Amino acid sequence: MQTHALALAEDLQKRGHDLRVLSYQSVTESDRVACEEIDPSLSFPVDRCLSRLGYFRNTDLVSEHVSSFRPDLIYSSTVFYGGVGEEMAIPVVCRSPGNDVLRPWIAWPYRPFSKLFSKPWFESGCYKLFKRLDYPKVLESLYYRKRRELVREAACKATLIYANSEFTAGHLERAGVSRERISLLVGGVDAKRFRSIKGESSPGKTNDSFVMVTACRLVHKKGIDFLIRSMPRIREKIPHAELMILGDGPKRRKYERLVSRLGLADCVTLTGRIPQKAIQSNIRSADVFVLASRLVIDNKTGNCDAETMGRVLCEANAASVPVVAARSGGIPSVIEDRQNGLLFESDNEESLLAALNEVFLNRALVDRMVDAGLKKAKEDFDWSVITGIHENDFENLVGRSGSFRETEPENKLQNV
Repeated sequence: MQTHALALAEDLQKRGHDLRVLSYQSVTESDRVACEEIDPSLSFPVDRCLSRLGYFRNTDLVSEHVSSFRPDLIYSSTVFYGGVGEEMAIPVVCRSPGNDVLRPWIAWPYRPFSKLFSKPWFESGCYKLFKRLDYPKVLESLYYRKRRELVREAACKATLIYANSEFTAGHLERAGVSRERISLLVGGVDAKRFRSIKGESSPGKTNDSFVMVTACRLVHKKGIDFLIRSMPRIREKIPHAELMILGDGPKRRKYERLVSRLGLADCVTLTGRIPQKAIQSNIRSADVFVLASRLVIDNKTGNCDAETMGRVLCEANAASVPVVAARSGGIPSVIEDRQNGLLFESDNEESLLAALNEVFLNRALVDRMVDAGLKKAKEDFDWSVITGIHENDFENLVGRSGSFRETEPENKLQNV
């Protein structure tokens, strides 16, 4: 979500549009330091005023900014603010990353105490508590019906929603959003930059190594445990196979113990958190990029957690690296089987082995998929394409609805 919002804002600013960005407030020292470093370098103003807890306080703040800034259009990175522009009669365009509908993370869904819960000191205390408890799933069941109701209501009031996959579009429709107001928009990658990145040799890599790379947050839905457990079978077919796991998350220690218990330290590496550029160069150097995501349903809440798109798959295509990915969630909206990658059945070792073996042995197929993936990255996933679609839709919507100010026909969109 952050990658998408930043890239879109930068591109819109370059194209001459005036915008103001509202984002989450910083509640940790590391966040504050990072924000102090990045904010002055941005070409547009960022007001870090929103809370991760107080939903109604956030909607009030957005309305206040709309009243003072008087934009032609509101754009939201989730469906949560779909109804904010209703009273002011301006379009609200939302992007749904999928999990905003699947797991509505509106923490406090009531107006009373919303302002109190939005205080930085209160939010900071909650953050520290949740981090220590590793965000217990039982918290997701609190006020679940009310949170879901708010999300559905907001989504149904949005003027237009960009769904990041057919999987997400289906869930939006089931939430009551008419298909006419849903637009499928997959992707978001700087194709030229990925082509220019030089691949780095993986630790311990030899000339005959077959390096598999995956990059993700280390949570259950990413299927990292499945990949680790599959390594002995993979190495039976591909003796010099290595697995590099890029990223960090709450399951990291568990996965490190699993690697140690299975005696795989010589062929499985968990890097932990590394800079974005290092992730990109490691993807570029891989023999294959693997994403083993699975659908996870919580037994207590019924909440569904899934890979709703997988931007990293777009990046692997842009990096000219063959892709092997699970046929799960929104992944088939990014990877067409045997076109720009291979799909395997989630948590199915035989299916995974067959796909990896094809990449290892079938050079002609790999070359075709890499060429198709690069073409798709340039023509479908690239930020220039994504921003262009946004810009056209924004201007059409402003033209139909009018705005707070009189605008010239040839320059309808001024503020976002």
